[in-house]
Amino acid sequence: MHSRDGTEGLRVLVVGGANTDILGMADARTIAGDSSPGHIRVSTGGVGHNIAINLVRMGATVNLVTAFGGDERARHLILECRKAGVDISHSVFVDEAPGSTYVAVIDRSGNPVAAVSDMSVLEYLTPAAIRVSLEGLEAIDGVVVDANPAPATLSQVFESCSRVPVFADCVSVAKAQRLVPFLTKIKGLKASAAEAEALTGEPDPALAAELLASRGPDRVWVTAGADGVFWTSGTERGYTQAPTGDVVNATGAGDAFMAGVVFATLSEWSVVRTARFAVGAAALTLATGETVSEDMSVLAASTAVKKERE
Repeated sequence: MHSRDGTEGLRVLVVGGANTDILGMADARTIAGDSSPGHIRVSTGGVGHNIAINLVRMGATVNLVTAFGGDERARHLILECRKAGVDISHSVFVDEAPGSTYVAVIDRSGNPVAAVSDMSVLEYLTPAAIRVSLEGLEAIDGVVVDANPAPATLSQVFESCSRVPVFADCVSVAKAQRLVPFLTKIKGLKASAAEAEALTGEPDPALAAELLASRGPDRVWVTAGADGVFWTSGTERGYTQAPTGDVVNATGAGDAFMAGVVFATLSEWSVVRTARFAVGAAALTLATGETVSEDMSVLAASTAVKKERE
């Protein structure tokens, strides 16, 4: 696999998770050990999946490499990926495995209270499967990898994609450590404040971003919820204000932010413009109950940025 020359639209490879999301949206205060009135929303999701669809809606051509199970939920997820315009032809399909599923309880402020993910199907996304999947893949401009695949699989991705920029999403505190061996090979790293602290031991997100950047990545983005985004790129470092609108559902906002980072960086935008655009993409997602905004586009994310700054 090699980089692509030319000025036509961006081509991006995404390697990571694709789930069925089952979200319990509470209408009242959540109480541990008790049920809350609300409603249940079932949709497609997963970090890799969400990033891929956001990138498609921004105008990129996207190949998603993941592992799909064979149950009804997985078949629906496959159908929705294709309908969204994501190329999944290089993914792994395992009829005997259950589809990947994420279950979360969302409080009335739009934030997750607790969540459980069953992503055992990703065990079939082995290094050998990655090598086969990437054979014959058309030339691409960049790669996005989330930390859901096993360490050996991640190693194969970085080896196979060494000639193009690779962006990485930490996914969770537990899985962020999987990216440590590859920090010198990462063009752009996105971590939440909790993930950045787990990697560095530093609770201050601004200092954690600098520590992570000192370990290899060209650009580091540390998202701190309502406290905004702290970023560093070479000798540049800064802060971008968080979206200020109402939060309907925070699930997927970080994935939209990551897609914005990837699209803007590969488009050779400045780090400041990239941060603002990515925040705009997150704002669109926060304002909807879906994990990927139906309104996502370069124009919509850019317009959301302007509204945030007014």
